[in-house]
Parts: sequence; structure tokens; C-alpha cells
Amino acid sequence: MTSEAPLLKALVLEDEWPTRNYLVKLLEGTRLAEVIGAVATLDEAREALAGSPADVVFVDVQLAATGDARTGLDLVRSMAGEPAAPTCAGWWRGGRRASCFSTL
Repeated sequence: MTSEAPLLKALVLEDEWPTRNYLVKLLEGTRLAEVIGAVATLDEAREALAGSPADVVFVDVQLAATGDARTGLDLVRSMAGEPAAPTCAGWWRGGRRASCFSTL
């Protein structure tokens, strides 16, 4: 009998729905992560994190399609000092695969 490692709880913050859906499929396809939320705005991300803490958050840096002046990095910076913050964040630019990862 083997025991399986628990899945990482992942949140995806991406304002463009095709990219958001692609990332969800990519993450779930690894069978290493459970996507607990896939959202388009900072406010939705904060709400999702309040309801179900994540181990990792994949954050779009620009969030240009939302019309909001805030960026995905604003979310990462605001979470850095929180005790329940995810231990890792990945971010990308322009719908490309994650190009930078950082522990919070």
C-alpha cells in the first residue's frame, strides 16, 4: 500500500480567460496540484484566498484587460507579510509560461 502526497492547492490569477483556462488544464494535468480558483481580478483573488488558503499562486504581472491600475505584483507584495500567505508565487508576462518564481 502506498500513500499519495497531498496535492498543492493552487490559485490562478490571469485576466485573459484563454490563458487562465490553459493554466488550469496544465496544472491539473500534472496531477500534483488542485486548482482551488481561477480568477481574473485582484479582488477575486483576495476573496478566493480568504475562503481557501493556497500553497501556490500563479499571478499575471500586468492584468491589463481588467482596466485596474493595480498589478498582480501588488497582490504578491501585499501577501508577503501575512502569516497565511502561500509559500510560493509564480508569475508571467503576456500569457507566456511562468518565467519567475519566488518564495514569499
